[in-house]
Amino acid sequence: SNPSMEIQKPPVRNGLSAKFWTESRSRFKRWFNPPRRLRFTRFGVYVVLLTLGVGFGAMNTGNNLAYLVFGMMLGFITASGVISEISLRGLEIEWIFSPDIFAGSPAPFRLAVKNRKKSLPSIGLRVITPFGPGRALYVAPGGHAALDFTFTPPKRGIHEISRIKIETLFPFGFFRKWRVFDEAQSFIVYPKINLGLKFDLRQPAGEKNRTTQEKGWGDTFWQIRDFQHGDNPRQISWKVSARQARLMVRETERETDKKISLTLGPRGPWNALSSEELEDAVSFVASLAWQKLAEGFAVGMHADDFSLAPSTNRRKVASILHYLALFDPSLPLEATPAPGLPDALPVLEIWKSR
Repeated sequence: SNPSMEIQKPPVRNGLSAKFWTESRSRFKRWFNPPRRLRFTRFGVYVVLLTLGVGFGAMNTGNNLAYLVFGMMLGFITASGVISEISLRGLEIEWIFSPDIFAGSPAPFRLAVKNRKKSLPSIGLRVITPFGPGRALYVAPGGHAALDFTFTPPKRGIHEISRIKIETLFPFGFFRKWRVFDEAQSFIVYPKINLGLKFDLRQPAGEKNRTTQEKGWGDTFWQIRDFQHGDNPRQISWKVSARQARLMVRETERETDKKISLTLGPRGPWNALSSEELEDAVSFVASLAWQKLAEGFAVGMHADDFSLAPSTNRRKVASILHYLALFDPSLPLEATPAPGLPDALPVLEIWKSR
């Protein structure tokens, strides 16, 4: 046989592979350089001082009972440090956002605290977030705890959450031990929706009797897709869900004879607006699209770099809000100009004429 064709085996050291020693060193470093901080509580300071006092007394007197009490107190302090360390080990966090978050409206946020340890729970956790504190009293091995918060975003755009602090006083309250998660997660905030606005819009001629096939809840099959927040539970396909091990829904199509197309027009007039006027105009467009969708209209929109044909599908129309959330007319146009929509209403002119 050709020696050059033989499979190279990993080097062996004392009967163990180099990979084993590398992983062992990394685990050793992680354990003795933990990503956590520690501070004594006032109660913990008193306990440590009392323990030192008992220890000095035991050494001076040689009393066996004093040695016994001193050993027990040291044991409690050591156990407190080890158990609190275990509670903070193996934790991961994940934010779960609502699909529709609007500026100026309270929105639910859920933080999942996951315990990746296989056999040990995490107990007595206090979670500090930008939205306020929460508590996870018990997180089972391999399980998770859900903490719910409410936050009202002040403006549209991309928002970021970072620096989540998890601390514990468990088990005896001698130490306040914590670790910080700096992994940032971002979410999109849609423009503010003003449902009280009155729109005096007239359908263009020729649109009143035209029907279009749009996604919705009708009789004609469209597709099978993942279940989303807001979907009708009666549309769940239980057979497909069982095969896929997740909820799947049947999406059908329906006909609509009411549709409306909006256009933002050229960016020049938008650039001429002040920042307050821009936000009000963008909020007006978003409110118009969202309200007309709620009234049963198929809604579409056109901009220089965006085009959506009229649709009654909620998730498709949400792409209009997503575009408006990031809309900045001062940025240069990088994408290829999008095709226009027939009979589109100039929303900026409508906003100015209110």
